[in-house]
Parts: sequence; structure tokens; C-alpha cells
Amino acid sequence: LSLMQLLFESSSSTVRASVCVQIQKIAQAQGLKPGKLFSILKEPISEFLVEVFHKKPDLLLIERKDLFLIEVASSFEFKDTKHLLQTSVDVLVPLIVCQAAPSSSTVLNFLAKACDTSGR
Repeated sequence: LSLMQLLFESSSSTVRASVCVQIQKIAQAQGLKPGKLFSILKEPISEFLVEVFHKKPDLLLIERKDLFLIEVASSFEFKDTKHLLQTSVDVLVPLIVCQAAPSSSTVLNFLAKACDTSGR
């Protein structure tokens, strides 16, 4: 998760690219594909994503091609951010609802739009 945090916080494209490579190397060192590593770490990664969404609501603008989500998706070899979020939705939704924050509705609507599903 420290790599995910570095990916989120760094403004350096070199650092962000290095983080993506490191995530893939970790998977390789464990004899896993990056997608399988994501499956193993899905809950803590999802918790981190929910924190990020609540801290930085500008990431939720569907029109904005946010580099952070694109890099997370590519690090774990997802086709795009939609596939990343669809894979995580079973963990993300309960985490978002449990937070019961004022921004929870916005986050849920973003997730529904990003996954091409109903907001209800």
C-alpha cells in the first residue's frame, strides 16, 4: 500500500512510472500475474481508493481522465479504469456506505457511472 500512496501523492511522472513497474515486479517475484496480486490485495487497495475518493473528490469527475486511476489500472494490467472499478465494486460499495460521509452519495454515483450501472 505504500506504493499505492506514493503513486497517489507523487507529481513526478518518473516516480509514478517506477511505482507501476515495482508493483509488476512484486507480482512477478511472487510468481503471480499483476491481476492476481490485485485480487489478493483487493480489500486494502479498495480501502485506500475509498479514502482517496473522499479526500480528493475532484478525482470523481468522470470527464477527467485521472492519471492516478489509470496508473493503478495499468499497474495491475487492467484494460482500463472501468475494469479496475468493476473488479473492486463488491468491496468498494460496502466501504463507501460504511463511511456514511457527506460525499458518499457522490462517490457511489461516480462508481455507478464508471461501471455503467444504475446509481441505485
